[in-house]
Order: sequence, then structure tokens, then C-alpha cells
Amino acid sequence: NLDAVQCVSLSDSLRVDTLDFGVVKAGEVVERTFALLNESSSPVLIVTTDTSCGCLELDYAREPIAAGAKVAATLRFFSSGYNYFPPRAFYIVSSASLGPKKLVVTATME
Repeated sequence: NLDAVQCVSLSDSLRVDTLDFGVVKAGEVVERTFALLNESSSPVLIVTTDTSCGCLELDYAREPIAAGAKVAATLRFFSSGYNYFPPRAFYIVSSASLGPKKLVVTATME
């Protein structure tokens, strides 16, 4: 149910959303599912994603997101080798806006 998860608007590239994994034990692979929302009046395609580390990976729909629609996306954090995890930037580049959508990813390492 996408109404029960955090929603990230691809059209609003000025707002920075935070995705928090909570407490993570070093070595775990954890996932966080959220909704990608297309608030524009035309279909939106995710072009690419980019991050400041190789420890984050986004699983998302490869087909265009219809106008006004929400789709599920899952962010994975590969925590092996991390005793401390400073906030990381994760960028989603889409056809919805001129700039990338920035997410700040946080976790408390245990």
C-alpha cells in the first residue's frame, strides 16, 4: 500500500527529502521502500541515479510514471565496512525537472 509509505515528489527538485534507515548493524543489507510521485501533467521517466558511495542502490520501475501516479521504489543500503554512516546524498535524475531530486540518506550504525 503506497499510501502507508513516505512519498517523494519527482517534480519538486527544490525540496530535499530524508530517508532514514534507523539503527543498522554493520554488515547488514537493509531496504527502505517509498513512493515516487509524478505530480506533473505528463509521464515522467527516471533517467539515472547517482550517489556519493557505492553502498546505496535504488530499485525502481524502468517504465514512465504516468501523470499523477505513484510507484514503489526500494533503496538498499549495503552496510558492510561501516561503523559510522554520515548522511549521504542520493540523486534521482528524471524528465520531471531541470535539476536532480536530492535525497539525504541516514542510518545509525550499531
